[in-house]
Amino acid sequence: MNGDIIRVIALLEESGKEALHRAAREAFGKVAEFGVTSILHDFPSSTISHSIGTFVFKFIQAFLEVLSGKEEKTQQIEAVVSALIREPLLTGLEQLRVANKTVLFSEKSKQYRIERLRNALNSLDRARSLASEEFEIAIIDLLRGLCAFEIPGGTSEALIHLTAFQIWAHKEREYLVSDRKEKLRKAECLDVEIEDSKYSLNLKSGNGPIYLALQRAQHSAQCLRAEIEEITLLEGKVLDTMFYITAFLKVAQKIVNEKT
Repeated sequence: MNGDIIRVIALLEESGKEALHRAAREAFGKVAEFGVTSILHDFPSSTISHSIGTFVFKFIQAFLEVLSGKEEKTQQIEAVVSALIREPLLTGLEQLRVANKTVLFSEKSKQYRIERLRNALNSLDRARSLASEEFEIAIIDLLRGLCAFEIPGGTSEALIHLTAFQIWAHKEREYLVSDRKEKLRKAECLDVEIEDSKYSLNLKSGNGPIYLALQRAQHSAQCLRAEIEEITLLEGKVLDTMFYITAFLKVAQKIVNEKT
C-alpha cells in the first residue's frame, strides 16, 4: 500500500480518537472509554436526543480543530498531498482554524464564523477540483462534509461528501483484507517449505543448499507475518474511522428527514 495512504489513515484515526474524547467530555461529562461507541450504535429511532446531537456537533468541531489547529497535523497533511492542491487545501485548513477559534459572544460573531466556514468550504472545493489521487480526494471530501455540517442548511451537502469518503474507506479496507489474505497464503506456503527443509536436513546432515533455503524461507515468513500485523492494524484504523463517519451519516440523515 502507498505510504502516503498509510500516513493519511493513521492521521485520520488519531484525530478521530482525540476528537471523540473531547466531544464526550463536553456532551456526557466524562471521557469516552467504552460508552460512546455503544451510544452511537443505538440512535433513537425517531428523533435525535439532545446529548447525542451535542456530542456529534462537538465531535465535528473538535475533529476540524485537531486537523486545522495543530501545526504537526497540518504539516503531516502538507507532506502527503501533491503541490497542485497544497495551497487551496492549506488555505481551507487555515480558514477552518480561524472559524474554530472565533468566540461566539454575539449574533455578528456567529455570522462571522459561518462566513469563515463558507470560505473554507470554497477553498476545499477548489482543492477537490485539482486533486487526482484517490486518498487526496477522500481527505478533502471528509473535510468538506464536516465543514458543510457546520454551516446552516449544509446538512444535505455534508451527506454527499461523507458518503464519498465512506466509499473510499470501504475500498481501502477491501484492498487491505485482500492483501492480508494473500500474504497469509504465502506465509502458510513458506511454513510448509520450512518444515520440508527441516525434514530434509534431518535426513541429510551438512547439506548447505538446503540450510540456506531454510534460512531464506524463515526470513521471508518472518517479514510476511510482520506485514500481516501492520495490515491488520491498518484495518482497525480504517474501521474506527468508518464507524465514526457512519454514525454521523445517520445523524445527518435524521436531521434531513426531520426537516422534510
